[in-house]
Amino acid sequence: MATLTYCTNLFPAESLADVRSVLTRFAHGMRARLGGIDRIPVGLYLSARACEELEAPDALDAFENELRSLAIRAVTVNAFPFGGFHDAIVKERVFVPAWDDPARRKYTESACRILARLLPRGATGSVSTHSGYYKNPGVDPARDERVARAWLRTAVELSRIEEETGRRIILSIEPEPFSRLETVAEILAFLEFTFGPMLRRMCAEWSVTQGWLEAAARRHLGVCFDCCHQAVEFDDGVGAISRLRAAGIQIGKIQASIAPALTAGTGDAASRAAGLARLAAFDEPRYLHQTFGRGDDGSIVKFTDLAPALADREFLTKAREIRTHFHLPIFLENAGDPSLGTTRGELERVLLNCSNSVDCIEIETYTLSALPTPPTGDAAIFDTIAAEWSYAEKLLARAPKPPG
Repeated sequence: MATLTYCTNLFPAESLADVRSVLTRFAHGMRARLGGIDRIPVGLYLSARACEELEAPDALDAFENELRSLAIRAVTVNAFPFGGFHDAIVKERVFVPAWDDPARRKYTESACRILARLLPRGATGSVSTHSGYYKNPGVDPARDERVARAWLRTAVELSRIEEETGRRIILSIEPEPFSRLETVAEILAFLEFTFGPMLRRMCAEWSVTQGWLEAAARRHLGVCFDCCHQAVEFDDGVGAISRLRAAGIQIGKIQASIAPALTAGTGDAASRAAGLARLAAFDEPRYLHQTFGRGDDGSIVKFTDLAPALADREFLTKAREIRTHFHLPIFLENAGDPSLGTTRGELERVLLNCSNSVDCIEIETYTLSALPTPPTGDAAIFDTIAAEWSYAEKLLARAPKPPG
């Protein structure tokens, strides 16, 4: 059965001291609200700076002891944002450094080593990362080769880590709108290239056998399936996960997340206008809010952010449904107003049908503070988190149990 976790990237944390403060706050805030859990399972967000500090002598020992004293257990690590994730403006900088920059691989492998130390022996854990680079203005074949090469190098390192520690880490590549890999179709094609022509080239260069390197790559390279991202793309989540499994691709974790969704439906013009006004309230300056609209004919129009979508009158008129990348509390049926719905139904389908496909399901509502009306004060924040946790638990309790 999948372990349910909550990602701590909703709180600012650059230094190791920041991480410790966040975890203390999280443990105290959630302990009473999650009665009956001996050790709260969390998804750690560790910046590059925090990882570097944790690799100092004795730092990880102390951190491990602190987690134990807080009754917290680390299940997964989010290594997507390198740092500065709560700066005033993040936008496309969240993809920097790209995977063709050695700094990205160094940081990610550090996060993997840290998680391997924190997991019990014999366990499998996931470290999520972005899918290579920001795709706007387009795809660069030379960069693709450098990214694939870096992922294969990391697979080799993860194989070594497993041999030394007995802990298996899956580098979980996270498709996102306007990143190099947006849809499951794109990630399947890219991994076919990585496990095929690129892998054979690296075998010759590194003097290793093809069988050994392919086994390492397929064991340690996988996918982080973010339900919000795929819903925004109008990608069928259940079908996408089925295609990943059929191709033998590891799914390191499913991120439980939902997005605002404006549907024309049978509503009148006034309702549509109210929905657009509510959607405009989500146009905030910190994060990218990639926006997609689907017409009556099934065609999809894409915008790199919400502001240009709202400025395109023709798009707003023709789109039958508009979805925006903005992680909402996952229990919401509407986005603060009945005129603006959410993709909660897509999340429900994934968790009810696919939760037995993974070891970890991570709630990741990092935009709580960016909501038009955010929860203020720890009581309200942790009440919201607890409501998300309870909602996810109820969904998972309804999912069919695996045989045996």
